[in-house]
Amino acid sequence: MIRLFNKSETDFNHIETILNPYKCHVKEDENGIFELEYESKLDKRLENGKIIKAPTPRGEQLFRIYNSHHDLRKTTAKGRHIFYDLLGNFIEDSRPTATNGAGALNSILGGTLYPHRFKSTSKVGTISTAYYVRKNPIQAMLGADNCLIANWGGYIRRDNFLIEHIVEGRDNGYDIRYGKNLQGISESIDDSKVITKIMPTWVEDNIVHMIQEKYIESPLIDSYAYPKVAEIRIEVPESVEDKEKYVREEAKKYFTEHNIDKPIVNYEVNFISLRNTSDYKKYVWLEELDLYDVVHVIVPKLDINLKSNVISYKYDCLKERFESIEIGNFTNSMAKNTGTLIKEIDSKIEVKASELEQKQKEATDKLSGVSGGNIVTRTTADGKPFEILVMDTADMSTAKEVVRINKNGIGFSHNGILGPYSVGITIDGHIVADFIDTGTLSADLLKAGVLSDKQGKFILSMDKGSFNLANKIIYDPRTNNLKISLVDDLKKDTESKFEAQAKEIDLKVGKDGVISAINLSPENARIQGKNIILDGQTRVNGDFQVSGSAVFGTISGRDVRFEHLSANSITTGTLTTNSSGTHTGTVSNSSSYLSGNYRQASINGSATSLNANSSAFSFDYGSNTFEAQGRIAANPNGNRHSLEQNGLTLMNGSGWFKASYSNGFAIGCSGLLNLQGSPIQAGGYPLIRASDGTWKWKE
Repeated sequence: MIRLFNKSETDFNHIETILNPYKCHVKEDENGIFELEYESKLDKRLENGKIIKAPTPRGEQLFRIYNSHHDLRKTTAKGRHIFYDLLGNFIEDSRPTATNGAGALNSILGGTLYPHRFKSTSKVGTISTAYYVRKNPIQAMLGADNCLIANWGGYIRRDNFLIEHIVEGRDNGYDIRYGKNLQGISESIDDSKVITKIMPTWVEDNIVHMIQEKYIESPLIDSYAYPKVAEIRIEVPESVEDKEKYVREEAKKYFTEHNIDKPIVNYEVNFISLRNTSDYKKYVWLEELDLYDVVHVIVPKLDINLKSNVISYKYDCLKERFESIEIGNFTNSMAKNTGTLIKEIDSKIEVKASELEQKQKEATDKLSGVSGGNIVTRTTADGKPFEILVMDTADMSTAKEVVRINKNGIGFSHNGILGPYSVGITIDGHIVADFIDTGTLSADLLKAGVLSDKQGKFILSMDKGSFNLANKIIYDPRTNNLKISLVDDLKKDTESKFEAQAKEIDLKVGKDGVISAINLSPENARIQGKNIILDGQTRVNGDFQVSGSAVFGTISGRDVRFEHLSANSITTGTLTTNSSGTHTGTVSNSSSYLSGNYRQASINGSATSLNANSSAFSFDYGSNTFEAQGRIAANPNGNRHSLEQNGLTLMNGSGWFKASYSNGFAIGCSGLLNLQGSPIQAGGYPLIRASDGTWKWKE
C-alpha cells in the first residue's frame, strides 16, 4: 500500500490517502541517494512537501516530494527519504572530540539550530575528532571531507526517523562464484589498481627514510602475472620513538585492512531476467538482501575470497521486490554527491600586505642584477639533456649553492648537489620550504605542525592539539589543562584567571593582593574571598559549618550548632547541650554570660526570663516547672546552699539546716535557735517545753 500524507503530518500509522500509481520504485546507494520515483494518472493531490509512505526492502519508508509535475494525462513525482529533511537544518559549531560513533552522532544531531525528531544509534567504536562549523547535518554525516563516515568509518542506514551507524551489514554466509556466466547477472573484475609490493617511506628532517628491508610483500603477490610495486609514504607522529617499527606495521595494514592487493569486483543482478532462468532457485537468497549486506565473491583463478557488499539497489514498490541490485568491494564511498550538498568553503590564511610587499622586494633584490654563477647541463649517455644545475662553482663536487632542475621538479640546496634540498617543488604538486611568504593561501586541507604569528604570541600546534594565545588562553592536551588569564593592561593591579582540568576547575580574581576564588572538584566546591555575598534566597541541604565568626540576620533550622553565639534575641523551642557533659556554646552579651558543665539543660516557657544584669531569675509557677537532674548550687555572700538528689542543705555562718530522705530533718546552731510559730507543729503534734527545760512533741 502506498499512502500520501500532508506536509506537517507527524503520525504515519493511519490511512490518510491511498495512491494508485502504475509505476513506483525506490533507489538507494551506499551512503548516498535514497529516493523514490512515482508515476500515475493525473493526480494533483501530489504536491511538493507532501510525504509518500511506500514499501522498501527495509519496510515502509517515508519520502518527501521535492519535484512534482502534472500534465494533461499523468503525474510524476520524485521524493527524497525523510532523512534528507535535515538538509534544511543548520549546525553553527559542533565539535565531537575524542569520542566514538555514538558520541559523534549525538554531537551532530544535538547541535542543530532547530529541534527535530531524528534519533540515532551507533555500533562503531572508532575514536576520532572532527569539527563541523556552519554546515548542515547531512554534510556532517556524509558530505564533508571530515564527515562522520570519513572519520569514523562504517555505513549510514536510514530507517525513517532512526539513523543507524553500523560497522557492516549482515553476513549470512552467502557466496557467489566469479565466472559462472549466469543470465541476469553481469560481472566484472578490475586489478588495475592492485599493489602487491610496497616500499614504505617516511620523512624526518626533510630526509626520506626507508625501512631496513626496503620492501613489504603481499601474501597474494604470486596470484598475479607480475609484482605490482609502489611507494607508500607513511606519516609518523612526533611522539613515536621507534619510527621504523611504526612504519613497518602501518605498511602491513595496507594489505590486511585496506586490501590494496585485491582486485575490485562488481556484480549487477537483473532480477527480471534472473527470475526466468532455471538457476534462479540457487540465487533466491539475493531477494533477502538489504543495502550493505555481505556477499562473498570467490575468484578461483586468483584463489581468493573477496568480501563484498550490496552497494546499490532498485526496488519495485508495487510488486514489493527487487528490480536490480549491485554488489561490489569498492572502498567505502563515504559521501556520494546528492546534487544538493554545499561545497566546502575554501579556507584562507592571509598575510599582511605590508609584510608581503617586503618579502617580494627581498626576492626581487636577490634575483635581479645577478652576475656570475655556473650552469651545467647534464646529459645521458646518448647526449640527451636530462638535468640543469645552477651552481656557485663550475665543479659539481665543490659547489655548495645549487639549483637543480629536472623532469621531477626544481630544488634548492645550500649543501651541494647531494643536498638535502631544503626548498623544492616536485612534479606531483609538493612544495617543501622552511619559509613560504604569500598573500592568500586557499586550501581544502592544511596540514601543519605549528601555526604561529610573526611575534610568536599566537601558537597553535596541529600535531599536539595545544594552543597559546598571548599567554592569556593556554591549552595543553597532555594534561587536559585549559588556562585563561586576563590582566588590566593599564593599571596592572587586577588579574582574572580561569583554569580547567579533567577533575578540577579554578576561577580566581585578584586586585592589590586581595584574591577571590572558586574551586570545583568531585570532592569539594570551595569559595574564597574577603567578602562573600549570597544575594537571594539560599538553601543548604546538609550540614552548614562556619569556622570563625559569622553575622546573620535571621537563622531558621531544625539543628543549628555554634561554638560561640552572640545575638540580641534568641527564640527557640529547646536549647540542648551535647552528650559529652559540656554545653555546646556560650550565649552572651557584653556584660553577662550563661555557661556551665551540664549533661543536659532545658529552658522552656514564654513566662521565663533570665536577667544577668539585675541578678534576677523568675518564671511562672502556675504554668511552668523547673527541673534539674544533678545538683543546683548557690553561694550568696559566701554562704553555700545546695539542692541535691538526696536532700536540701541550707548553710550560713551560724547554723545549718538539712533535710534528707533517710535521716529526716536536722538543724544545727552555734548560738540562739529561734523557732517561730504558734503553735509549732509536726505531723499534727504541737511542740511544747517540758518542766526540765527540754522541748518535745506532745502526743
